[in-house]
Amino acid sequence: MKKKIVLTIGGLLLLIAVLAGIKALQISKMIKAGSQFVPPPEPVTTAKVLSGSWETVLPAVGSLTAVQGVTIAA
Repeated sequence: MKKKIVLTIGGLLLLIAVLAGIKALQISKMIKAGSQFVPPPEPVTTAKVLSGSWETVLPAVGSLTAVQGVTIAA
């Protein structure tokens, strides 16, 4: 009876060790791939400049919030 218990516990420990080893290899590959990853460049669009006139006053009631913003840096 003790022999069966010892073999069962040994088998479970072996199974856990194999699973932990596989997971450690997966994590090390992910870390290696992450250190070599370079994000792709951001897409930039252009538009032709047109001359136009703007009204100096625009009567309105409410508030404005930008949907998308941009940060320009050198």
